[in-house]
Amino acid sequence: MNGHFESAGQVRLLFDQVRNQMPPEVDDQIRSMAKEGPELKRQQYSGGAYLDQVEKNAVYLREGTMAVNAAITEYLMHGQPILSPEEIPAFLTYTRVTRPQQTVLLHLNFIRNGCSGCDVHDEHGPYAAFRQLLLTGDSARYIDEMEFSYVYFQASCLVAQQFLVAMLSNYGLAGCARLISAWELAEVVQERVFRWTDVCLGNIQPVAPQETQFLQRQQFVVVTKAQ
Repeated sequence: MNGHFESAGQVRLLFDQVRNQMPPEVDDQIRSMAKEGPELKRQQYSGGAYLDQVEKNAVYLREGTMAVNAAITEYLMHGQPILSPEEIPAFLTYTRVTRPQQTVLLHLNFIRNGCSGCDVHDEHGPYAAFRQLLLTGDSARYIDEMEFSYVYFQASCLVAQQFLVAMLSNYGLAGCARLISAWELAEVVQERVFRWTDVCLGNIQPVAPQETQFLQRQQFVVVTKAQ
């Protein structure tokens, strides 16, 4: 790929093209893996132990998704890291696991007990609704919401990892979005990961936005394999 992206619309098109080049059975695989998560835990645990597992996974998988999203943003903006195909799996595991291990217990403590200050205190926002719901004492609804998040973020974590592997495998994409502001790029990455997660789960239909349709008419092409 030559040149650099100049708009968020071009980055959206990149994600859509990468996704559209993946085998059609990928969506079914992701949907199946995501939905079986709570089901498997329910077979292994009950009562408070089951709730504990669902809570941990809901938070862990969201943190994993956001860590992978951040790695995609870093690669598109700064072109790092440049890895051989053999190095990608280890980097993927490191990205998906290390950050969540550092934050999940702190976020869980906030949900269950509140927090007056911790290393990730400013990042508790996405979990505030869980905290408020828990305080209402509606345990059935709380479990339902946690199960929904478990499924959704299992799917989003898988989708994000697919995008990251595709980007890292195409060295021409390294630093391709450096002309876009960091905050806007991060927003677009998250938006597209969540959009394709919703498509995988059957929540929405993949209808291309007007800007993407325009760019497609310009025959903008992205290769998703390393040369």
